[in-house]
Amino acid sequence: MRFLELNNLCHRHLRASNVIVQHETVHMYSIKITDYMIPYHFLDKANIWAFGCVMFEIMHGLAPYTFQKKRPESYYDLQKMLGRGETMVIIKENDQSTFMDNILLRCLNHDPKARPTFDHLYNFFRELLFDFTLGAESAIKKYFSEVSDTIEHKYEGRIKKITDN
Repeated sequence: MRFLELNNLCHRHLRASNVIVQHETVHMYSIKITDYMIPYHFLDKANIWAFGCVMFEIMHGLAPYTFQKKRPESYYDLQKMLGRGETMVIIKENDQSTFMDNILLRCLNHDPKARPTFDHLYNFFRELLFDFTLGAESAIKKYFSEVSDTIEHKYEGRIKKITDN
Protein backbone atom coordinates (compact mmCIF):
# COMPACT_ATOMS: atom_id res chain seq x y z
CA MET A 1 0.00 0.00 0.00
CA ARG A 2 2.95 2.29 0.69
CA PHE A 3 4.23 1.62 -2.84
CA LEU A 4 0.85 2.57 -4.32
CA GLU A 5 0.71 5.73 -2.23
CA LEU A 6 4.25 6.79 -3.16
CA ASN A 7 3.30 6.37 -6.83
CA ASN A 8 0.02 8.31 -6.45
CA LEU A 9 -2.12 5.24 -7.04
CA CYS A 10 -5.29 4.39 -5.14
CA HIS A 11 -6.27 0.71 -4.77
CA ARG A 12 -9.87 1.71 -3.93
CA HIS A 13 -10.93 -1.71 -2.72
CA LEU A 14 -8.64 -2.76 0.13
CA ARG A 15 -10.33 -5.25 2.42
CA ALA A 16 -9.34 -8.38 4.30
CA SER A 17 -10.56 -10.74 1.57
CA ASN A 18 -8.24 -9.00 -0.93
CA VAL A 19 -5.14 -9.65 1.19
CA ILE A 20 -3.35 -12.93 0.43
CA VAL A 21 -0.98 -14.39 3.03
CA GLN A 22 1.21 -17.27 1.89
CA HIS A 23 3.51 -19.32 4.12
CA GLU A 24 6.97 -19.35 2.53
CA THR A 25 9.39 -20.86 5.09
CA VAL A 26 9.59 -21.14 8.85
CA HIS A 27 8.49 -17.76 10.28
CA MET A 28 8.40 -16.22 6.79
CA TYR A 29 5.24 -15.18 4.99
CA SER A 30 4.60 -13.27 1.82
CA ILE A 31 1.71 -10.84 1.82
CA LYS A 32 0.11 -9.70 -1.41
CA ILE A 33 -2.83 -7.51 -2.28
CA THR A 34 -5.03 -8.53 -5.19
CA ASP A 35 -5.05 -6.24 -8.20
CA TYR A 36 -8.36 -4.47 -8.22
CA MET A 37 -9.38 -0.90 -8.78
CA ILE A 38 -13.11 -0.22 -8.71
CA PRO A 39 -14.26 2.40 -11.21
CA TYR A 40 -15.47 4.88 -8.57
CA HIS A 41 -13.16 7.77 -7.76
CA PHE A 42 -11.86 7.97 -4.20
CA LEU A 43 -9.21 10.08 -2.54
CA ASP A 44 -5.90 8.38 -1.72
CA LYS A 45 -6.82 8.65 1.96
CA ALA A 46 -9.65 6.17 1.30
CA ASN A 47 -6.95 3.49 1.26
CA ILE A 48 -5.97 4.49 4.81
CA TRP A 49 -9.61 4.22 5.92
CA ALA A 50 -9.81 0.76 4.33
CA PHE A 51 -6.52 -0.20 6.01
CA GLY A 52 -8.09 0.82 9.33
CA CYS A 53 -11.02 -1.50 8.60
CA VAL A 54 -8.59 -4.36 7.83
CA MET A 55 -6.70 -3.59 11.06
CA PHE A 56 -9.99 -3.77 12.95
CA GLU A 57 -10.71 -7.20 11.44
CA ILE A 58 -7.22 -8.45 12.35
CA MET A 59 -7.37 -7.07 15.89
CA HIS A 60 -10.87 -8.32 16.70
CA GLY A 61 -11.58 -11.12 14.24
CA LEU A 62 -14.85 -9.37 13.45
CA ALA A 63 -16.23 -7.24 10.64
CA PRO A 64 -15.94 -3.45 10.96
CA TYR A 65 -18.84 -1.71 12.69
CA THR A 66 -19.59 -4.84 14.76
CA PHE A 67 -19.49 -2.82 17.99
CA GLN A 68 -21.91 -0.15 16.71
CA LYS A 69 -25.25 0.13 18.47
CA LYS A 70 -26.89 0.15 15.03
CA ARG A 71 -24.69 -1.43 12.41
CA PRO A 72 -24.93 0.06 8.88
CA GLU A 73 -26.64 -2.41 6.55
CA SER A 74 -25.78 -0.68 3.28
CA TYR A 75 -23.48 1.88 1.72
CA TYR A 76 -26.31 4.40 2.06
CA ASP A 77 -26.57 3.71 5.83
CA LEU A 78 -22.81 4.16 6.15
CA GLN A 79 -22.95 7.46 4.24
CA LYS A 80 -25.69 8.74 6.56
CA MET A 81 -23.73 7.63 9.62
CA LEU A 82 -20.57 9.38 8.44
CA GLY A 83 -22.60 12.46 7.46
CA ARG A 84 -23.73 12.72 11.07
CA GLY A 85 -20.07 12.66 12.15
CA GLU A 86 -20.31 9.24 13.79
CA THR A 87 -17.11 7.23 14.05
CA MET A 88 -16.58 3.49 14.13
CA VAL A 89 -16.64 2.08 17.65
CA ILE A 90 -13.31 0.26 17.81
CA ILE A 91 -13.32 -1.34 21.25
CA LYS A 92 -15.90 -2.95 23.45
CA GLU A 93 -16.89 -0.82 26.41
CA ASN A 94 -14.93 -2.76 29.04
CA ASP A 95 -11.90 -3.69 26.94
CA GLN A 96 -8.46 -2.32 27.76
CA SER A 97 -7.14 -0.06 25.00
CA THR A 98 -3.70 -0.27 23.42
CA PHE A 99 -1.54 2.01 21.30
CA MET A 100 -2.93 0.11 18.29
CA ASP A 101 -6.40 1.44 19.15
CA ASN A 102 -4.92 4.92 18.91
CA ILE A 103 -3.46 4.20 15.47
CA LEU A 104 -6.73 2.61 14.41
CA LEU A 105 -8.65 5.74 15.44
CA ARG A 106 -6.30 7.85 13.34
CA CYS A 107 -6.77 5.64 10.26
CA LEU A 108 -10.55 5.83 10.67
CA ASN A 109 -10.63 9.58 11.27
CA HIS A 110 -13.60 11.25 9.59
CA ASP A 111 -11.28 13.98 8.26
CA PRO A 112 -9.04 12.47 5.53
CA LYS A 113 -6.37 15.12 6.19
CA ALA A 114 -6.02 13.90 9.78
CA ARG A 115 -5.30 10.30 8.72
CA PRO A 116 -1.67 9.15 8.59
CA THR A 117 -0.01 8.20 5.32
CA PHE A 118 1.20 4.68 4.55
CA ASP A 119 4.74 6.04 4.49
CA HIS A 120 4.26 7.39 8.03
CA LEU A 121 2.83 4.04 9.21
CA TYR A 122 5.59 2.10 7.44
CA ASN A 123 8.33 4.14 9.12
CA PHE A 124 6.63 3.85 12.51
CA PHE A 125 6.20 0.06 12.35
CA ARG A 126 9.71 -0.36 10.93
CA GLU A 127 11.25 1.49 13.86
CA LEU A 128 8.93 -0.21 16.33
CA LEU A 129 9.91 -3.68 15.10
CA PHE A 130 13.57 -3.27 14.15
CA ASP A 131 15.11 -0.34 16.02
CA PHE A 132 15.75 -1.86 19.43
CA THR A 133 17.61 1.23 20.63
CA LEU A 134 14.49 3.36 20.32
CA GLY A 135 11.98 1.31 22.31
CA ALA A 136 8.23 1.10 21.83
CA GLU A 137 7.28 4.18 23.87
CA SER A 138 9.86 6.36 22.10
CA ALA A 139 8.71 5.18 18.65
CA ILE A 140 5.10 5.93 19.54
CA LYS A 141 5.99 9.41 20.83
CA LYS A 142 8.20 10.11 17.81
CA TYR A 143 5.58 9.21 15.20
CA PHE A 144 2.44 10.12 17.08
CA SER A 145 3.67 12.99 19.26
CA GLU A 146 0.40 14.87 18.84
CA VAL A 147 -1.40 11.96 20.50
CA SER A 148 -2.71 12.98 23.87
CA ASP A 149 -2.54 10.56 26.77
CA THR A 150 -6.31 10.16 26.67
CA ILE A 151 -8.59 10.10 23.66
CA GLU A 152 -12.31 10.57 23.99
CA HIS A 153 -14.15 8.01 21.92
CA LYS A 154 -17.91 7.69 21.62
CA TYR A 155 -19.28 4.33 22.64
CA GLU A 156 -22.98 3.94 21.90
CA GLY A 157 -23.76 7.52 22.88
CA ARG A 158 -21.46 7.56 25.91
CA ILE A 159 -17.90 8.85 26.05
CA LYS A 160 -15.26 6.16 26.35
CA LYS A 161 -11.80 7.25 27.45
CA ILE A 162 -9.00 5.46 25.64
CA THR A 163 -5.71 5.81 27.47
CA ASP A 164 -2.39 4.91 25.88
CA ASN A 165 -0.37 2.30 27.74
